[in-house]
Formats: sequence, C-alpha cells, structure tokens
Amino acid sequence: MGSDTRPRCSWRKSGSGSARSPISAARRANLAALAAAAARLRLAGERRDVLHAIADELRKLGFESALLLGGPEGLTLAHMSHKRAVIDQAMKLIGMRKMSELVAIEPGRSPLLDTLLKSPEPVVEVRPHALLRAIWGKRAPEPVREQLIEILRLSHVVAAPLRGAADHALGILLAAPQEAIEPDLGVLSSFALQAALALERTLTRERMRVQTALIEGAVEERTRVLREANERLQEADRRKDNFLANVSHELRSPLVTMLGYTELLLAEKMGTVNERQRQCLQVARSSGKRLRAFIEELLDFSRFELTRESMTFQPFDIREAVMQALAGLAPRFLERRLNVRQRVSADTPPVLGDRDRILQVLGNLLSNAERHCRDGGKVMISAQQRRGFVLVSVQDNGSGIPAAHVAKIFDRLYQVGDVKDARSREQGLGLGLNIVKSIVEAHGGEVSVTSEVGKGSTFAFTLPLADAKADAPPTV
Repeated sequence: MGSDTRPRCSWRKSGSGSARSPISAARRANLAALAAAAARLRLAGERRDVLHAIADELRKLGFESALLLGGPEGLTLAHMSHKRAVIDQAMKLIGMRKMSELVAIEPGRSPLLDTLLKSPEPVVEVRPHALLRAIWGKRAPEPVREQLIEILRLSHVVAAPLRGAADHALGILLAAPQEAIEPDLGVLSSFALQAALALERTLTRERMRVQTALIEGAVEERTRVLREANERLQEADRRKDNFLANVSHELRSPLVTMLGYTELLLAEKMGTVNERQRQCLQVARSSGKRLRAFIEELLDFSRFELTRESMTFQPFDIREAVMQALAGLAPRFLERRLNVRQRVSADTPPVLGDRDRILQVLGNLLSNAERHCRDGGKVMISAQQRRGFVLVSVQDNGSGIPAAHVAKIFDRLYQVGDVKDARSREQGLGLGLNIVKSIVEAHGGEVSVTSEVGKGSTFAFTLPLADAKADAPPTV
C-alpha cells in the first residue's frame, strides 16, 4: 500500500445510466431494504439503538461498517458491525481490550479524517492503510495494519461524511463491501443521510435531557433553599407567637392587680380621695383598661396562631354556642345597660366546626359591638339557615364604620381611628376582626360587614352544616 492519504472516488454510483434502463432485481431489493432501514431508524429513540440499527441495516445492504462520531474532544470509534470475536481480535492486535480505550482523535491532527469530514462528496473511497493509521496511529504499524485489513475484510473501504443541521459535522460512516457483492454507492449515500438524521435526533434528545436535568437540578436546589428558608421563618414565627403569649400573660396579671387597686381607690375604700387625685386615678384606670384590651387581643391572637393546626371539626349546636358567648359577656352588657337579643331558632341544624374557635369568633364580634355602642344601645345576634350552611349575624346600632374603611376592616392591625365615641379610647390593636376572618375561612366560610356611620354595623359569617358533607372542610 502507498502512503497517499488523499481520499479518492473510484466507484461510480449506481443508477447513473440511461433513465430508460430497467431497474435490476438487486437494485429493487436494495431500495426496499433502504426503505425498511429508514423506518427502523425513525423508530430508534436512543443512541445505542441507532448505532445497532445502522450496523444491522448496512449489513443487509452488503456492507460491514464502523462509525467515527464527533464529540467535545474529537472523533471516537463509537461502533463496529463485526462479530464480537473479530472485534476482540482486532483490539488485541493493537494492544487494547475494548474500543472505549481509544483516545479521541482531533480531526486537525489527521489530514485524512479532516478531509473526509469536510468532503463535499457523499461517498468517498479511502485507502485502508491510511485509514487505519489515522485511527490507531503508532499502535498499528504496517504489519499490524495488514492483519487488521485481513481480519476486518477492509480490502475496499468507502467513507460517507455525516452532517446534521446547518451542515454540522456529526462524524464519518465507514463501510467495507462484503465479498462477492457489487456495492451500490447510491443506496449507501442515501442511507448515510438517513443515519445522519437519526443521529441528529438522538443528539438533540441527549442535549434536551442534559438541559432538563440541569433545570430540574436548579429547581430542586432552589426548592430546597426555599423550603429551608420557609422552615426557618415558620420556626421564627412560632417563637414570636410563644413570646407574645408569654409576655402577654405575664403583663396581664400585674395589670389586673393595678386596675383592681385603682378601682378601690376611686371607690374610696381606702380613704377619701380629693378631686385632683380622682382625675389622676381615672386617667390611670382608662389607660390600664386600654392596655388590658391590647393584651387580651395579643393573647387571643397568640392562642389562635399557636393552635391553628390543631383545630378539630365536629358537629355542634350553634344556638348553644351563642348562648354561651352571651353569658360570658353579660356583665359588660349589664354595666352599660345594653339591650342584647338573640334570634337563633331552637331547630337550627348543627354546624360543623371547632366549637372553641367559633366561641372566639362570637366573643370577638360581640365585644366589638359592645365597644362601639353607646350606653343603652342595642345588640342583636341571629342565625339563619341557608342551603348547605348557616349565616350568623351580629348587629349593633353603634357609631358605624366610614365607607373608606370597610374594605380594610378585617386586615391585621388595621384601626378605623376616627370613631368619636368616648369608648374608642379602649380600642384594641386591630387584631380581633382579623382573627375572626382567619378562623371563619379555616372553616370554609366567609365573613362580611355592612355599616353606616351613625346607624351601626352588621358583621356576618357562614358555617357549613354538619350534614352537608359536600361543603364540610376536612379536619386540620
């Protein structure tokens, strides 16, 4: 063999004769095999399946084959169609155990491979010695190449450059015609195009899998970071609630004592009090009551936040709950001579919810009504059955809420701040109505308010009926 490494085109493609020449039986068989190969390559999804399909279908077309595929580091021998024993024998000759040990070949360092990759011809004949020297280099001196040519049957070799999208070089398809078979280079050229398309599809899928894995990894990492941050925030929130509960409880005990002694002094149980002293004591009592209202709301808020996840939904009698809430506030109503009525029918069906939490809702709404009513005012609480739920309303004839504040009245820490009634000085922190909204929504209900300045307000909320299973919220 000479040392010339230039590829040469020596075989003429089939089908180049007269258009009127009849198609031979062999040609028809090759075209049918080519169509079958195209169908199989379209079905092959993974790279390994495509490589096996290329080898199998080329063997049917009369060729043994090998594939040099491009990668980041250069060309690698990706596949050979020969039997395993033949491949092992060839690897042993060049001192390797398997093809994966072959170092990638940079096309720029091999004039032959670089020329084949850039060749404008679809099929090019290649000198076997030059090809083996380009692939295995010093591992394949001339005596070894002679043996390789014999065992791999490489007396004649043709190469087809494989190109993908935008004429991107994918690799080189090497084919050696089997003995006693006239090679059809036209069919080989068409098959090389199909093989390039199949390889391009697999490479695209592999790139998409890599990108998907990177995106999923980034999303998973970001999710982990957010989850940990959320857990830290929840822990900080729990600590805050515990702190508020503890501080509020510790403040309430001495405050009750202070208010008690202030009342004793104002009642002159411990001696006569002059007018100036009385005024000072009244200011202290007023401020103490306001602070007490703050503390009570903080305690309610802390209890709700700390036990939010432990609510238990069970059927209970809403009329009985209303009577209990009224009884708890009766002393305050009597002190201010409020006319309080309840209109809850004894045959009102049971509702589904956490009874203690609903008592808290009723207590907050009744306290809100009492706080904004003048002495001698009216408060009415009622319940009406609707389809699947019960509507509970607390109505008063107090100072009312300006229209500009109605939309925000249930927001946390929101206060109207412009009520002229003297008792507004005992307003809380603006947590009571927010707690009402949170509890009702946790029951799957809704809360609403209608109001008119100078005429009073009506707060309403809904609760699901115990037997309305479709509307019942799950146990938290």
